Amino acid sequence: MTITPHAINVSSSARTSQYPNSFADITPGGDIIGGGFILLLMQVETRIENVNCERTSKQHRLSRQSGQETLADSHGYTHFRPELPTGETNETLEQKGQQLENIYRQEGSHGGEKAETINLMTTTYYLQREHMNAAPAPSF
Repeated sequence: MTITPHAINVSSSARTSQYPNSFADITPGGDIIGGGFILLLMQVETRIENVNCERTSKQHRLSRQSGQETLADSHGYTHFRPELPTGETNETLEQKGQQLENIYRQEGSHGGEKAETINLMTTTYYLQREHMNAAPAPSF
């Protein structure tokens, strides 16, 4: 079922008319602002957008690239679950992540331009994606 903007508008207006003390946009002086239901309308539209966003972000689809099918997320991104780099383990990647943190603590954002930092970022990409894809996401 698709909810149209017109249906949301009519529903918000009807609810505000039915329960004006609860939903109407009224100034402290008692004047009705606009149609009286704009805030309720905006809240309903935002809720619908959030529900739809949550639903589509969890769905993955197949993407055809160069004649073969690959798994892609809802935005078409195909490298959201990369392979573990050759010769690396989760432990070695965690250590490299710690090296990145140390570089940042010592040199700040200027350390990001160094070849060592770029190499570490490339190598630890797998671990970054694992953290982002975790459900629930880890807290840092």
